[in-house]
Amino acid sequence: LMQPLPDGKLSKKMKAPAKAQPVQALNAVAVKIEFRIHQEKLIQLLQNAHFANWQKQRIPTSLSKWISLRLGDTLRFFVAHEYRHLLQMQRILQ
Repeated sequence: LMQPLPDGKLSKKMKAPAKAQPVQALNAVAVKIEFRIHQEKLIQLLQNAHFANWQKQRIPTSLSKWISLRLGDTLRFFVAHEYRHLLQMQRILQ
């Protein structure tokens, strides 16, 4: 659902929840810096996750305190989510 098709296109557009939508006037430089910081954190998390059990370790979600995902599913979701952002950036730059 989250992963783009092999040609890089999105199979389904997904609207961000209201609390996750950015304000209209964003500083492009600040956004790039923040995105880069998030990418570095993702790399560090992936490196640390190498030692964890991806099937047993559960991660709480922001959706509800009652919903948690396996570590492997969480990482797959997050990587696909970040890739969608990269595709958005490509579309903006074209």
